[in-house]
Amino acid sequence: MTGPTGATGVEGLTLVRDGAPVLTDVTLLAGDGELLVVLGPSGSGKSTLLRVIAGLARADRGEVLVRGRRVTDSPPGERHVAMVFESAALVPFLDVARNLGWGLAARKVPTAEAQQRVTGRARQLRLGRLLPRRPDQLSEGERGLVGIGRALVQVPDVFLLD
Repeated sequence: MTGPTGATGVEGLTLVRDGAPVLTDVTLLAGDGELLVVLGPSGSGKSTLLRVIAGLARADRGEVLVRGRRVTDSPPGERHVAMVFESAALVPFLDVARNLGWGLAARKVPTAEAQQRVTGRARQLRLGRLLPRRPDQLSEGERGLVGIGRALVQVPDVFLLD
């Protein structure tokens, strides 16, 4: 692999769906601590690229790196990546507090630590008053902020924001 030490991104990534190229020989690498922004028109493959990095879609060729680790064949849970989708995709029957901590239980984070992470991030994001509310009781902006908070409590190696 080339690129900076601790790089995150893709090298030589190609993805074909139904015989049509979606991504062709894409190489994008961000060094540790760098911010990489991908711009393009609707349908150009930006979300698909993020889904490949997160492990939610599989490329036909190329490599995926997360902080210098080759994760091309690793399942999503082993990549240490948090992705925030365009729509926050909150669990409708859970309150904000439980939505924030939703992924922590799946990762078997101890309850006390999970609660500390949730309350800490809620305080930082000024979500404290919203913790008992359900997603249908939030504005679109508040739902988006909860989605970002849910990614932040994971303490991932990489954040992907769609």
